[in-house]
Amino acid sequence: MHELRIHRIDLVGGNRTIEFAGDFAVISGSITTGKTTVVRLIRSLLGRVPGHLPPETGSVRSVRGRVSFGAHMWEIDRPLVTTKTATVSLSRREPADDDDEAERIVDALRLPAEQP
Repeated sequence: MHELRIHRIDLVGGNRTIEFAGDFAVISGSITTGKTTVVRLIRSLLGRVPGHLPPETGSVRSVRGRVSFGAHMWEIDRPLVTTKTATVSLSRREPADDDDEAERIVDALRLPAEQP
């Protein structure tokens, strides 16, 4: 079985980044600070975009996340739309061999959000 770990989520168009540091992350805050919205955005990144996102997410065009599955690092860019044909971009990353680049893209996929 592979482990899934979320390292970072970027709200493209919303100019926000959420970093998940360490092995354990807790999302805390008082009422109406966005805890449930963060969970819904994680769900959007990894699966289906819920139809009931709050109006504050209206300027967010896509959710981009850096996640690792087992030993592989991936970047996922998921448009924040509920259409089944929306294109989700995935790219597997590895450390670069030379000093000019921090990492290189090994695999790149563009897939529909949902397939029958």
